[in-house]
Amino acid sequence: MFVAAFGLRLYHIDKAPMEFQAARQYHSAILTRAFYEAPTPLERPTSLPPDGIIEPPILEFAASVSYLVLGGEHLWISRLLSAAFWLVGGIFLYLIAKKLVCANAALLPVFFYLFVPFGVIASKAFMPDPLMIMLLLMSIFAVLRYHEQPSTLKLIIAALASSLTLLIKPMICFFLVFGAFVSLMIYREGIRKTLLSSHLLAFAALSLLPVGLYSQYGALDEGFLQAQLQHKVRPWFLLHLSFWKDWLSQVKIVVGHAALIAALVGTLLGALLLRSGLYRALMLGLWAGYFLFGLVFTYHISTHDYYSLQLIPVVALSLASIGALIGNGLSQVHLYYSKRLTVLGLLFLVTLLSVYEHRMEILSIGEQLQDDT
Repeated sequence: MFVAAFGLRLYHIDKAPMEFQAARQYHSAILTRAFYEAPTPLERPTSLPPDGIIEPPILEFAASVSYLVLGGEHLWISRLLSAAFWLVGGIFLYLIAKKLVCANAALLPVFFYLFVPFGVIASKAFMPDPLMIMLLLMSIFAVLRYHEQPSTLKLIIAALASSLTLLIKPMICFFLVFGAFVSLMIYREGIRKTLLSSHLLAFAALSLLPVGLYSQYGALDEGFLQAQLQHKVRPWFLLHLSFWKDWLSQVKIVVGHAALIAALVGTLLGALLLRSGLYRALMLGLWAGYFLFGLVFTYHISTHDYYSLQLIPVVALSLASIGALIGNGLSQVHLYYSKRLTVLGLLFLVTLLSVYEHRMEILSIGEQLQDDT
């Protein structure tokens, strides 16, 4: 699956990045060129993009170093890095799913994560989002390992992974990371002990310190982040029905209604029928985190499809319970090969429905653009 997914992302990777969020990709491309043309690697570039610096330019700086090594500006390098980040995230997704359900059922979320159409396109974009998704899955895995057997070392590792996740695109994954951590801690220790926990305080402090320092530098010291929060957070949108319709439309583009319904049903069935309290706690935290994120970042969640990119791993993990329940049912009658064939059938069914919905959505957008012109 990983070999096929990597090969799929190599298609047209050397072309100009016009197939997905071209303006956003060229922001990173211009910033990378500025680093590449700077007299020294550590010197602040002067020829910045028109909208300046938004997130910490970690990906852009890494890409500029690759330009120096190869002796030229090659955008495909940056896109290849993004694709690699997404695939590494798939490894952590599998490790998470394997802790929640059996190994066979863990194939379903990985398949969806690797081949959902929007993810294929977005994962090779020259943007920090694929790196953010990889770090998000690393964070969830580290948080899960900490809660399985709590220790100070595991807490520090989870906090460090979370701090990188929150820094790469400031605060975008805050609700998912903390939703997972708090939900698992409540499951393990209860609400009262969670609120008084020194480990929760330490996790929050270590996770938020880097992004807090960057935000202070960008908003107060340099001023290039002052308008970001005001632009993204518009709470009055919640009072308009059009906001909820637009949000659902973005979700349809990213995962499709079929996968969304299957994920919600799978989460509900998993919570009711699976004996793993770990699964219930984690999925509750992740779904609540995504929903709270949408309630805060109202403008972008309803207008920018890639702001729901974090929903792909959440939906993928939700599908794991369906594979587990079917596998458990078939194991009762000892149908060894039928169990695997059923899981494979689910893989293709969910993916084909997502492909169909995504294609219909793209065609409708194209027709609307033609009408507008």
